[in-house]
Amino acid sequence: MAGDQPRLLPAGEPPTGQIAFVVPDLEAGVRSWLNLGIGPWNIWTFDERLLPQMSYRGELGAFAMRGALCSIGALTYELIQSLRGPNIYEDFLVARGAGPHHLGYYVDDIDGAIEAMANRGYPVVQSGSGFGLDGDGAFAYFDTVADFGCYYEAILGPRGLEAPEAQIPLP
Repeated sequence: MAGDQPRLLPAGEPPTGQIAFVVPDLEAGVRSWLNLGIGPWNIWTFDERLLPQMSYRGELGAFAMRGALCSIGALTYELIQSLRGPNIYEDFLVARGAGPHHLGYYVDDIDGAIEAMANRGYPVVQSGSGFGLDGDGAFAYFDTVADFGCYYEAILGPRGLEAPEAQIPLP
């Protein structure tokens, strides 16, 4: 995007930087990616403790998931296992099975991203905020499945994040 305008919408170049997959078993999913030489992986559990504000389909949410992240250059791979729903990870697994779930892009203003996507006909279906060490950090998933076969996620990265609960290195 040009100059001093905040990033609000997906772009064909960075900050588009995440591809995520839902899996029924996080450890098995990580092993599969390690077998391809993709790793190392950091794992966090996102529940009420780490994610104090959640919404699901316009209502307050109370979901929990485990996420494994691996960054290679500008691209981050993410694997997500639902621990408790309802949530869009379970919705997707039931409807489509394990596989590509969303493309994530980084934004400077989460509220502006939500408004920009809504103006294009893509409402928020799930969101969360407060996962950073300072209570910052937010994400919002948009209902783009009918048009793109997956969700889009706007991500406002936190300034800092607690250490992962587990790290799985490359063999």
